[in-house]
Amino acid sequence: MSDFITLPAITLVTYLIGLFIKTLGTSETLDRCIPAICGASGGVIALIVYFTNPEYIATENWLTAIAIGIASGFAATALNQLYKQFSK
Repeated sequence: MSDFITLPAITLVTYLIGLFIKTLGTSETLDRCIPAICGASGGVIALIVYFTNPEYIATENWLTAIAIGIASGFAATALNQLYKQFSK
């Protein structure tokens, strides 16, 4: 049950990290790095959750936890792009 809360929480946190990075400047190089930063931060967050509260992430090993976190981070950038496309 708690994994239903963890994955959206990781996605939300990585989305906020991406928004924070976006406010740092308007460099095109920085903008291109936001998806990778969100994916990496999602992996780190999931790894931290796996080792501190393993019952909150539905996996049996740390590699799968990282993969879930990276996917959640990329989902944050996908949601941002969907929002941009639908708001046009």
